[in-house]
Amino acid sequence: MPDVGALASQHWALISVIAFLTFVAIETIRPDRRLRPHTTRRWLSHIAVYVFDLVVSSTLLPWILLLLLAERDGLHGVRLFAAVEAVGGPWMVLVAGLVAIDLLIYWAHRVQHAVPALWRFHAVHHADAEMDVSTALLHHPVAYLGVALTAGLVMHAAGMPAWVFPIYGLFEVTVGAFQHVATPVPDRFERAVRWLLVTPGMHQVHHSADERHYDRNFANVLSVWDRLFGTLHLAGEAERERIRFGVEPFTEAKHRGLGWIMTMPFRMGRRPQATSASDEAGAS
Repeated sequence: MPDVGALASQHWALISVIAFLTFVAIETIRPDRRLRPHTTRRWLSHIAVYVFDLVVSSTLLPWILLLLLAERDGLHGVRLFAAVEAVGGPWMVLVAGLVAIDLLIYWAHRVQHAVPALWRFHAVHHADAEMDVSTALLHHPVAYLGVALTAGLVMHAAGMPAWVFPIYGLFEVTVGAFQHVATPVPDRFERAVRWLLVTPGMHQVHHSADERHYDRNFANVLSVWDRLFGTLHLAGEAERERIRFGVEPFTEAKHRGLGWIMTMPFRMGRRPQATSASDEAGAS
């Protein structure tokens, strides 16, 4: 099983590009008419931010983890995954690791929305008013590194082997591109898929600028967490048609440049809070 992790790590870039281009083709053939046409500047900015994220995380993250974990084997003393492997072998380690990482990211995502200082950086992802596949690439480096560091530390403390991370990364990249695809998605497809995975319709609700949708649908890959923790909102086709995206006042084309994206956290105020009855979970 470590060999599978190594294989995923070696071919991560190729598989990610294939997944990304697949959903780009889908939204190009059948575009969402609510959104403005793609602009080269916006796409190049998103790609540049993502490349910067990868460079920062691949260079700084290992050193930060080594510094924090140096001579602290006690952090590794829980060894939960050693017990998991003793019971079910490497396959159970893989399944438990994927589920554990996804649960951790769900809660990290909720914290990013709840803590104003963290929201400023996470809001960069929500600021895109023309949500499409490229939005999956749009994460401020501070937010990106923060989640990666949190996941690395907590999973290390639980004794999860490192080879699980690149496998989860492939799931995350593929489902992330799928979630953000700018194409009309029929209810029949939504119902067939959302029992397991976060669908485009679910994630559109999460990106919605409507206060009724604030703090809904936080799950990253598996939809079960929103069901389990009461943050699920299932919108039908008619409701999804009315959804608009973006974070005011950063919704204009001028805000799509790389400079604006990187400095946005330092230009914005507090995140607005819902004042209406947003506790309705929606009908499944």
